[in-house]
Amino acid sequence: EEEEEPDQSTIAADLQLQKKRNELLECHFM
Repeated sequence: EEEEEPDQSTIAADLQLQKKRNELLECHFM
C-alpha cells in the first residue's frame, strides 16, 4: 500500500482554516 503524502493545497487549506478559527476565537473572547 502506498502512503499518501499530504497535498500542498490540502496543507494550505488546513492552515487557512486554522487561521480563520483563531481569528474567530480572538474576536469572540475580546
